[in-house]
Amino acid sequence: MLIVSASDVLPLTYQGLFNGQPIIGATSPTIVYASLQAGHTGVYRVVVRSGSCALTSAPCVLSVSGSPLDAELTEGNAAGWGAFASDGKPTSLSDDTTRVQIGRYSLRLDTESGFDTGVRFPFTPTAHWDLRSFDYLELWSYAENPWPNGFQGNQPVIVLKTATGDFRYEPPAALTTNQAWSYFRVPLAGDSIWRRTTTNYPTLADVNQIEIHQDTWDYGFTIYYDGVKFVRQGECPQFRASRLQPLGNNRYDLAIIRTDGEPFYSNSPPVIDRISCTNIATPRNTWSRVVSDDARVENHQFIVEFTTSSPMQFYAAENRSALRFDVPATMTFGGVGPQPGHFVYPQGMSLGVNGELHVVDDTNQRVQVFDKETLTFKRQYATNLFYPNDVAVDAEGYSYVTDYAYGRISVYSPAGAWLREFRVLSSYAEGLSIDPTTGNIVVAEDSTGTPRISVWTPTGALVRSWMPATGAKDVW
Repeated sequence: MLIVSASDVLPLTYQGLFNGQPIIGATSPTIVYASLQAGHTGVYRVVVRSGSCALTSAPCVLSVSGSPLDAELTEGNAAGWGAFASDGKPTSLSDDTTRVQIGRYSLRLDTESGFDTGVRFPFTPTAHWDLRSFDYLELWSYAENPWPNGFQGNQPVIVLKTATGDFRYEPPAALTTNQAWSYFRVPLAGDSIWRRTTTNYPTLADVNQIEIHQDTWDYGFTIYYDGVKFVRQGECPQFRASRLQPLGNNRYDLAIIRTDGEPFYSNSPPVIDRISCTNIATPRNTWSRVVSDDARVENHQFIVEFTTSSPMQFYAAENRSALRFDVPATMTFGGVGPQPGHFVYPQGMSLGVNGELHVVDDTNQRVQVFDKETLTFKRQYATNLFYPNDVAVDAEGYSYVTDYAYGRISVYSPAGAWLREFRVLSSYAEGLSIDPTTGNIVVAEDSTGTPRISVWTPTGALVRSWMPATGAKDVW
């Protein structure tokens, strides 16, 4: 039983909240459960109203000892979290509504620390979670890091603390992205992507606390966490296309739904990086980045609206794996991992000659080639690049790949052999496309510093360049 006490000369009304959401029927000073269940773990508040005035109580964090943790830990729950910084610099936590992926709230961390820093839940290590029936930790992050070197080391790092030792989960590279949402699914058993190490003798039968660690090059930053939750196999949401509706004048609506039947809400649509529309009769890249004007949540479906020519096939790169949307059938391919045909962070795609789909994966440091009809893996190339970011294939099958961190374009033969490279004008090469009329290479450079669009011949001679009004990460 949870009780709130309030008094006034006017009549009072009450509304209980659980993780920021109203509790149906909780309209008295008490919240009563006949028996506590795992789903009752979370943060409780009560809104008390008197006439036109309203007051929200201090949060009460309830943890059901020894039970599995089914709750989403960051939903209106900043009071239950703690922040840390190894150098003792100031940190603060708050519930945020401006950057949200799941529900109404995310957890915002502001820190002046440039060393090991992060968040932990609960604030004191008293959770006593039995996680033996769970398979994954699921979470989202959105970083606002103003410093050009970004984050340092392999991160985020996840630590599960127990009374007898700790579990530590570390990825093979820096997976935290800046100015974009990143989705992570961490297997509690560890795998080839999330390497699990232990200190002493921890057990998943009694986990007391979770920590999420970040590190930068001596500078502070802001990061938002959302959707932090332990899930079982099959519980992580997947997406599929449910409807492709012609609107006339070569305009289409593509409806996307979750395969688990859960709805989308206007403040938490899925993250679709971009859609590629390719003419079947004359294969050619016509990339179209999805922006807010093109996408909306309607009747709990995510609707992407765009213009193209017909007949067409549609491809999309969704946050952690490549998705394909055909007319009218739909299918998915890939998975998370380093093995052939899988992805860790797919960045760009291009449809080449002979019906081949080229997909860039910056974390696996390669470009993979798939059959566009069967989506079977055929081969890979560009494994000599540090940070491949985008790919474009010309009419003769030659591939041009940006190496983001080195500011260069590498050129490969139709068979995937490295031929040559040339440097762009800026320190960073991001997106690129091929002008179908001239065969020249159009490159978007350095979207966060001094943005520039440059045009090059296939042999690497500069044709022209200009400064766009705003940063450009891609061109099409």
